[in-house]
Amino acid sequence: LLSLLSLFLLAVVLFQYQTEKVVLSQKISDLQMNTLKTNMNPHFIFNIMNLIQAMIVKSEKKKALEATSELGNLNRLFLETSNKELISLEDEIEYCERYMALESMRFEDEQSFNFLLDIEENLNLTGWQIPPLILQPLLENAIKHGRSGRNNIRLNASLNKPHVLKISVENDLPKPKSAKNIISTQMGMKLVRERLDMMNERYSHLFKASFSVIIIDNTYNVVIELKQVSHDWIYE
Repeated sequence: LLSLLSLFLLAVVLFQYQTEKVVLSQKISDLQMNTLKTNMNPHFIFNIMNLIQAMIVKSEKKKALEATSELGNLNRLFLETSNKELISLEDEIEYCERYMALESMRFEDEQSFNFLLDIEENLNLTGWQIPPLILQPLLENAIKHGRSGRNNIRLNASLNKPHVLKISVENDLPKPKSAKNIISTQMGMKLVRERLDMMNERYSHLFKASFSVIIIDNTYNVVIELKQVSHDWIYE
């Protein structure tokens, strides 16, 4: 009886230990995810506020009000989505559109980029779920490191296979560069890769995400592929 009681107590202690370990691991993972999300774009708000201030100084009241309104809409979307682990592709694309609209206002005088959105017809934007704010750093990177002058930036979303979502951000490069060197020197790209790795661990039963960079003919193309593992979580 004493032996059985000892084994029972040991099993209870081990169970509690494992439970506490899982809970602690989950909390650490949540903190890491939140840290990554809050560091996705540390300069954007500062730059937009400087833009609005410059518009006010130039007495461009209408443009300043438009920029303020767009910034408010963008912040609203950020607050609605940033605390979620997964959001619809539709919400993510809306955030990207508003982000690029503000960036185009910031670079309006320079005419530095042309943003193109290419979404495959009949793609289920509300059904596919992706990590929030995962594409904005790629767009920011395309603006910063793209070709000087008129840089074409393209956001594409399509089904590569029946159950594989392909999202790519392309931009023009001034000259051929090494993909390895580009990735290693940019924090935004590093954060995207880390977030995808963490999502793969947490949602291995749902999907498998991959990240790759392709450079062809002075075009820099960052590709995220989301392979569906479970057939129950995407389509209604």
